[in-house]
Amino acid sequence: MEWNINGLIHDNYVAFARRGPQDNDGHARYEINCAIMVLYGVPGSGKTHAMLEYCKRNPSSLYFGFRGLTSEMALKRFTKQYPRVFETSCTDWQTFFAQLHLYARKKRPVILFDDPGERNDKPDFYESLQAFGNQMLQERLAMVVLTAEPWDKFPLHYFSEHVPCVTPSELARMLPKWTVEDVFHLFSLTDGIYALTQEAKGYGSFTEYLAGVCQNESHSVFLRLAPCWLEKAFRSPEAYNTLLYGMAGGKNRITELSAFSGYPKNKCEKYLGTLIDAGLVRKEKEDGKRPDYYLDLSYLHTWYRYVFLSMGRMDKIPERIANYAEKTAVPDKLHKEVVRWMPQRMWILYHTEMLDTRPNCENIMVQGMRFDYVEKTSNETIFAIAKIQFADSDWDAIERAIESVTPFYEAKIILCSIHQFSRFYWKLNRTYENIRLIQLKSMD
Repeated sequence: MEWNINGLIHDNYVAFARRGPQDNDGHARYEINCAIMVLYGVPGSGKTHAMLEYCKRNPSSLYFGFRGLTSEMALKRFTKQYPRVFETSCTDWQTFFAQLHLYARKKRPVILFDDPGERNDKPDFYESLQAFGNQMLQERLAMVVLTAEPWDKFPLHYFSEHVPCVTPSELARMLPKWTVEDVFHLFSLTDGIYALTQEAKGYGSFTEYLAGVCQNESHSVFLRLAPCWLEKAFRSPEAYNTLLYGMAGGKNRITELSAFSGYPKNKCEKYLGTLIDAGLVRKEKEDGKRPDYYLDLSYLHTWYRYVFLSMGRMDKIPERIANYAEKTAVPDKLHKEVVRWMPQRMWILYHTEMLDTRPNCENIMVQGMRFDYVEKTSNETIFAIAKIQFADSDWDAIERAIESVTPFYEAKIILCSIHQFSRFYWKLNRTYENIRLIQLKSMD
């Protein structure tokens, strides 16, 4: 994960600094026409850690952290932090960036500002930063990176990137004693959020992890991240907790949430809009039907459903969470991974271009068999199905379902599994060109 973010910053810096070929008028083109990048990520996604690691690997880069500081205090600390850059004290942000400009001419650095959105007291900072960014764009000297939560907006001209989650294969390398199934259970429950996955390092299995984090109520990241998240996002998180708890319990219509919370429907709708903007909730609407609202992350769903009202009496919670992971979180995450992965890999698998997947082609039942994705094109039908593990006996039902829709030779079949496939499936793969077997580690 550290490599992913470091690579992300490095690749964007290279694209920013490099001059492209000339256009028809003889002017040089650039691959990135903006000097300010905002790196978005949920709380706990490892933004600060990645920035500090980037600075270790790139000594000319500069890191400035706003956490816990007013704009005035930040200015004083930053100038003392790098005496080699700021030869004189800075009393305003304009002077601060003027001295950074001189440093940029010598070193061509990446300049990192962490948590600038924590306090709403920085109009002078943003104004001076934008002027600095314009200079950097014109001279191609330095790129500026800001970290942000999903709800942060800045009065700047910037382009954005998003922190990648820790992938299953990265988790497998990080937890070499864990089984593949345990690794994917952890991934499904934590959404690959960096801080949550790091907490698993001290445990030998997924079961041990759940028992450990639920017993350690005062220090467990798993138990403490969600309330910190809400406190960071909202001044009055208690106003939103009731709705989030209701959604975790299966109340997904606005009428159900209104009755559960006691809020009028218009107030519910306003709060739900705020939760959607904050990246906590997603809205799903089928044609002709009223929308449903869902917690957008498995971790938050788990926390509100099992932890929110259980602090102090957590004895049975690990077992309940494990049961939820097995029956709901893992199948849901497998489905999402397949749908996310397919457009990127169809050309490699079948020399078939797939620009995107269609929501109405997901979770299709055929002859009692649920496929994660089925799409009929002009000359073929694509079938994708994911399971924790395929039994040899599953194939007969899969084949019957496919042949009820299309001739077998006109189907393109993708089987995705957490576990290794048996010899039976590898023999099918060698026998039929239209069958592809995808293991978890191939889906990153």
